[in-house]
Amino acid sequence: MGPDYGHSLVPGFCKESFRTNELFSHGNPRSPHYLQAGARDDNEGFVGGTGSLGVDEAALGRLRQVGAPRELYDEPADRFVAGFLGTPRMNLVTGRVADGVFEAPGLAVALPEAKHEGPAVLGVRAEQVAPSNTGSIVMRAGPARFLGGRSDVVLDNAQGTHLFMSVTGAGPVEGDALRVAFGACHLFEPDAEGKRIGTFQSRT
Repeated sequence: MGPDYGHSLVPGFCKESFRTNELFSHGNPRSPHYLQAGARDDNEGFVGGTGSLGVDEAALGRLRQVGAPRELYDEPADRFVAGFLGTPRMNLVTGRVADGVFEAPGLAVALPEAKHEGPAVLGVRAEQVAPSNTGSIVMRAGPARFLGGRSDVVLDNAQGTHLFMSVTGAGPVEGDALRVAFGACHLFEPDAEGKRIGTFQSRT
C-alpha cells in the first residue's frame, strides 16, 4: 500500500470558512480532520489568505502556529502542520543524524549545516525531490498520479522507505530505478510534539 496523498480535495462544508483564513481541524473525533488556510484550489495549493491558525487534532483546540499560508508551508512549526499542508503531503522519514548526515533505511542525506545529533525525523516536500544523474539516493519508481502539468510519483527502495516526488510532465516509468537528490529539508524532533529543529539545504 502506497503513501496517503493527504487531504487533496476540500469538502463543500469547509469551503465557505476558507474566507476566514483559519487553519484548524474539526473537533468531532469521528469526522475527518481538515486543515484550512486562505483560499485553496484543490490540488494546486493556497491561492490567497494573509493569516492562519493551526490547531492540533488531538488536543482539539490547541493553537500550533500563526502565519501566512506560505510561511506555514515553508516553515512549519512542527510535524502536524508540515504533514497537513501541501499535496502530496510532506515526506516524513524517521532516522538519526550523525556528523551532519541524516541516515534512514536506504537513505543518506548530507545536511552539513545541521548541528543536531541523534534521532530525528527528516521532512522533505515532494517538489524538493528530483531526478539527478549525480544523486546519491537510489529509488524505484512506483505508481504516479498525472495532473497535467506535473506528476506525483511514489518512490520506494528495497529497505522499505517510501517517498513522494513531484515532477514536470509524465514522470518516470513505473518500475524504473532512478537516482534522486533532495533540496531543502526540515528536521523535526522524533517525539510526539515533533517540533521543527531547523531547515537545511541538503547535499545528496
